[in-house]
Amino acid sequence: MADRTDETRAAIIAVPEEIAACADEIAALAEHVRGQLSSSVAGDAEAAAELAQAAARVARRLAALNA
Repeated sequence: MADRTDETRAAIIAVPEEIAACADEIAALAEHVRGQLSSSVAGDAEAAAELAQAAARVARRLAALNA
């Protein structure tokens, strides 16, 4: 996007920031339910939390690169 205006730049940054916020919520939910699950599926919740944390980290990095 060679013709970035303040408006387009804001949108380019807002999208990954929203993704990061949603991923944070998913990670928190996965951590919360992990303790309530049987050991046979607790690993799935742990994996979900790890993946969500990674997604949030990458999304924030993308937002920072476009800032």
